[in-house]
Amino acid sequence: MSSTLLRTDCGATTASVRPWRHHRYVKQSHTETPFRQARMIFWRTVLGDWRAWLCVALCGAGGLAGGAYFAWGHGRGGVVAWTFLWAVIGIVVALLLIFLTLWATTPHRMLRAQVATLAEQVDTLTVQLQEIANVGKPEAIRTEQIRIALYAVRSELGACATRMVEAEQVGKWWDPETDPLPAEQWRRHFEVLTYIPDALNTEIDLTYQKCDRLNHRARGYVEEIKSRTPWFPVKPRPTELLDEDRELIEAARRKITSTNRAISDHLGHGVGSEAETEASPHRR
Repeated sequence: MSSTLLRTDCGATTASVRPWRHHRYVKQSHTETPFRQARMIFWRTVLGDWRAWLCVALCGAGGLAGGAYFAWGHGRGGVVAWTFLWAVIGIVVALLLIFLTLWATTPHRMLRAQVATLAEQVDTLTVQLQEIANVGKPEAIRTEQIRIALYAVRSELGACATRMVEAEQVGKWWDPETDPLPAEQWRRHFEVLTYIPDALNTEIDLTYQKCDRLNHRARGYVEEIKSRTPWFPVKPRPTELLDEDRELIEAARRKITSTNRAISDHLGHGVGSEAETEASPHRR
């Protein structure tokens, strides 16, 4: 019965957390050919990738130069016609090159998407196996897991505070897409941390929520910059910190300091004691 439940839960969890950017490739990897996959994303790539724009511009310029060369000696109408014809040929060649590139690299992208999905399935299975293993586990082992989780969370919150200090020093937001405030340890040890006292669990949760809101605020500035130039896709530079941004960051830093102090106090007095575990409403 346990194995049946494990397989069912794993499938449901994986489907619910699968990243959108991989979903289409994974879902259609066995039903769509690379040619159809390339055709499906062709125009989105042409309109949204600066490399495609550069390719079209270079080939179009080459076509104009070729048209001017071959139109030499023709009349005015012939020059215009030859130049226009060769410019069109250059653009068509650019589109063909883009499509062939997508066609050739589609199997690699499909493989990466499948590997990412398999990694999520492995993570889900690992978490569920840990939950199964925790049933009836001696209290000493569970206490050690709680200590490890608290150390990891305290270190991660310290990294968030360091990132905030760096942002205040340079006066600019961090990159919310490639280098956001982390929350990996909180997600990884979420189940174990349900055994700590409810007050400390809530304190940690609220601190991570503040960090997440800062990430969303930084992402909002980036999206605002992108919306101003929808037809010229370039990566926005980090935006300047406003006075209200600095106030929010400073408040989050104070919250992190308070939370890490509470974690340190809890670690100093011992964790996972029988009285504390009984007091936690999360205990199963």
